[in-house]
Amino acid sequence: MGYLDSDGELYVSGRVDDMIISGGENIHPVEVEEVLARLAGVRDVGVVGEPDGRWGERVVPSSSRRTPS
Repeated sequence: MGYLDSDGELYVSGRVDDMIISGGENIHPVEVEEVLARLAGVRDVGVVGEPDGRWGERVVPSSSRRTPS
């Protein structure tokens, strides 16, 4: 993952090495984390790939709840 700035300089961002490959599909954990973080009551979220005999890897999310204020 990366982007070009206004001067054409390339910057690397995100966690390219953390790409999860499941059933032949490339799944970027940051994209999954962004969707989960939008859910009501979610404070922090993280996503990793775990080895899976059938799919190669499977997506494993972890989250913490937002405490009511």
